[in-house]
Formats: sequence, C-alpha cells, structure tokens
Amino acid sequence: MRSMRLLLLMVLAAGALRGAGISDTETTVLLHSGDSLIFQLQTWTYAYNAARFGLNADPTTLSFTLVSAPTDGTANLSLWLDLVPLAGPLSFSTGQYSGSNYQGPVSVIQALLHLTPSLSQELLSSGDAELVLRNDGSDLLLGFPPNSLRQDVSVSLTGGPLTVAALTAGVSVDSAPEPSPAVLVLLPLIFGCLKRQQWS
Repeated sequence: MRSMRLLLLMVLAAGALRGAGISDTETTVLLHSGDSLIFQLQTWTYAYNAARFGLNADPTTLSFTLVSAPTDGTANLSLWLDLVPLAGPLSFSTGQYSGSNYQGPVSVIQALLHLTPSLSQELLSSGDAELVLRNDGSDLLLGFPPNSLRQDVSVSLTGGPLTVAALTAGVSVDSAPEPSPAVLVLLPLIFGCLKRQQWS
C-alpha cells in the first residue's frame, strides 16, 4: 500500500514538472496559453556606464521591444520582472524592418515602463535579471527567422541623459504545467490498484 502511494506521488510529480527548453540559436517558439518566454538580461552595463560618467546609478525607465514575423493573429501578453508584473495586456503593432536579408513589414511588441526606486534597485542589485513575457491568450508563434530569439528582443535602461542597452545573455521557455500523456494513462490504473487494496 505504501509503495503504491509513493508511485502515485512520483507520477503526479512527473506531470507537474513537465517543461520545455530552447537553445540560444532557435529562431521561433510556439507559446501555448500560460507559457512564458524568459530573457536573461545583463543589467550591470547600466551601473558601469553611470559610474564612468558620474551619473545616478538608478535607471528610471525600461524600454522593451520584440520583433516577430508578420502575424494576423491577436496577442494578449504581459511583461514581468521575475515575479513582479510590469505591463499588460500587450498586443502587436505593425512596424517596418530594413536589413540585409529582409525589408518589409514586421509585427512588434513594445512597452515603455517607468521604474520605481525599488524596481530599479532590484534590476541592478545582482547585475542580471529575468524579464518574462507571458502569453495570457491563445497559442502564439513568435520569432523572426533567420534571427535568433535572442536577436529579436532589445531592452534599454534610461536615467536622465544616459541610455544603455541591457544585454540579452540567453532565452528560455517556461511551459505551463500540464499532465503528460503517460500520467493520464497511468492514473486510472493506480487508483484502481489503490481501491482494490483498500477493500481487500
């Protein structure tokens, strides 16, 4: 009986921990409802440059831009700093791109955020931060091939006369937890065994 309960807990845990990762070279990502695209930002560059010019080390605004291939679909996205909500709902606007490989329309997500002193210090305290773009709507395909997802995003920090780009060190996906097919198949069998042992 005890071993069966332990097996049940292990199966449930396997389903809850289901997730997906992407490499830094991926050009597109499909975000299901509840999934998040996470950008690992290096924010130490702002404090470094502020110190060089003798300016205030706390930025007051954060600018976020994500470029994707043209899409006719609607978007319902929110932007978070770790677990702190920053902006939302965000949707696409139409922009123009000019580069060596492509010239034409693109879909753009933009946000200009005013930072409180506490958020500003949180951004710079460790020299890096996670900026999270969460999909609160239906399934959404993001990306602008042949650029990598890391190249699709630009983030800058501004304080007074100083504006500095926050470098994107990496990109990952956090998938909304859902039971895997194996869990859905095994659960009825396990509950059946538990019930038989209970009445035996």
